[in-house]
Amino acid sequence: MDLPVDPHLIAEEAAVVTRPGGRADLVATVISQALSTASNAIVSVVASFALTSSDFGALTLSLIVFRLSLMATDGVVGSVLLIKVPQLAPDDAEQLSAAGRRTTVALGIVGALIAFILAITVLRNGPLVAPFLAIAAFLPALLLHETLRVQAFALRRPNVAVGGDAIWVALGGSGAIAMSILVDPVTAWQLLSVWSIGALVGAVFMTLRLRTRERSRATSVRGYLRAHRHLAGAYLADNVVAIGSGELASIAISAGLGYGKLGAWRTASIVYSPLDPLRLAVMSWAVPRATSARSTPAAVRKDFLRLGFYLGGFTLVFVVPCGLLAVKIADLSDPTSAWAGITPLIVPAAILTVTRAFAIPFGYLLRIEERSRLLVRMRLVDGLTLTAVIVLASTTTLTVVAWSYAIHRAVFAVAWMIASQRPTLAADDITYNEQAGA
Repeated sequence: MDLPVDPHLIAEEAAVVTRPGGRADLVATVISQALSTASNAIVSVVASFALTSSDFGALTLSLIVFRLSLMATDGVVGSVLLIKVPQLAPDDAEQLSAAGRRTTVALGIVGALIAFILAITVLRNGPLVAPFLAIAAFLPALLLHETLRVQAFALRRPNVAVGGDAIWVALGGSGAIAMSILVDPVTAWQLLSVWSIGALVGAVFMTLRLRTRERSRATSVRGYLRAHRHLAGAYLADNVVAIGSGELASIAISAGLGYGKLGAWRTASIVYSPLDPLRLAVMSWAVPRATSARSTPAAVRKDFLRLGFYLGGFTLVFVVPCGLLAVKIADLSDPTSAWAGITPLIVPAAILTVTRAFAIPFGYLLRIEERSRLLVRMRLVDGLTLTAVIVLASTTTLTVVAWSYAIHRAVFAVAWMIASQRPTLAADDITYNEQAGA
């Protein structure tokens, strides 16, 4: 679907569907991301205490299917909606959103089939079978929940996302806690199932809230993919390498050091998960503002550079108390739990968290400017070198792996900043709306 030709028409009609995002929208977006992170963190923390270290590592591996499917959905649907919807008139925005939802469900069905086939063939009679089947049963609902959240952000209606995420926390998070108390012993598939049910109910709520009175023109999944193949392809390639390299690192750790060490590394990462909502919320708020406002590429680059330093500095302040709390929890934990022995991982995990917060605006900046070749080229170099570093480090100790990971991310955070700040557009002083209407 092509953008409207007249930039003035874009500005006038988009104002109906996308209100100017201010502090209230930012606060609501932060709350939504905090609730979403809380839902994920609660089930992870409950699993880390209720399951053995090996079972928790197995649960972590079973979530790879979900994360890879989420990666594909974000690249093909989520990022396209976040960047394109703010530029469109109301009818076109709804048509694009509806097509995105259909595409999300289709991708979820494909991912569910892959998980099911793996469970009954390659993994049969193993500890991963039940968690994989649980993910397969609820994958379309999990992905749809995330796409609806992105749609709400793109439409500048973050309160809808707040409602959907609150339902997810209330049902999924509290359900996982209740199950860990009432069921003894609780299993990984039970925790995953109750968590997923919360996401399903939240998705139904957001669908009803975002539904328009008039039915939008039908757009098939094939039509959506054909219309947005260039952007979706670049964003998908970016996500494949970014998230895929991280999952390959997890596989390398489990293969070289065992499920238990993988569980310990994931637990160390959970320590700083309360900081995730800030950087995710700020980007979900900043990207629609950048693409819908009458800003020039040069001005947006300057804003995103400043944003990177703000996020990195804010994160640096808060990793200290989180790390100190984690050390105390590790000292009090049962020796068989995933929390035991994570103390040497606290500092490198903190460095990783800070550099990730600093670097995230620069990747989004390349997406906004549609600099696909530079985006994919940077991500390939980043992902391939990370995978190589972790594979080599996995032949030693988990502490070496953690420090190698942290140093690599710090180096490439600077590289992303430098690459994103290089002007490549000929019309650097022409606003995005004027470029769209050219």
